[in-house]
Amino acid sequence: MTPILANILQPLIDLFEDGAQVLPRLRGPRLGFSIVALTVLIRALLLPLTLKQVKSMRGLQQIALR
Repeated sequence: MTPILANILQPLIDLFEDGAQVLPRLRGPRLGFSIVALTVLIRALLLPLTLKQVKSMRGLQQIALR
């Protein structure tokens, strides 16, 4: 990775590093809950992109059927 991209992505890298340091301290139900919560959070953040993709795909299907 080029240094320019490394600087742009550094906040994201730091976030994942912090998360990786917290996970070993979690045990039992807390670990399971944190995995589920993270999954729900990521899915919620990606929802607008998913909806846009579905809308675009339906439009392309309509064009293909003509």
